[in-house]
Amino acid sequence: MAHTPDEKRFVHRTRDGQKIPLTEMSDSHLVNVIRCLELKARKGVVIRRGGGSTYEDFWYDEELLSYEEALELLHFSLYVAEAERRKLPIPPRSFVAQE
Repeated sequence: MAHTPDEKRFVHRTRDGQKIPLTEMSDSHLVNVIRCLELKARKGVVIRRGGGSTYEDFWYDEELLSYEEALELLHFSLYVAEAERRKLPIPPRSFVAQE
């Protein structure tokens, strides 16, 4: 299966800041990241925005993303597509226990 342009360019950043092209991640790392991203999406992803040039016009807002919005923001589909390309067993989306 050929790579899509997005998959070829996408770079995963590890916790310690190391950058790894998605196509060069180890199989176990890729599966673990898929699990981690879904867990984050289920727990909720908060987007924080703010701006302004002086204290008088400063603004701030928070938005809690839905599960699907969070998966999209976290590029979940690119990780899953790479795992599918490698024919890796992908954890079912329901692997995280509902709280």
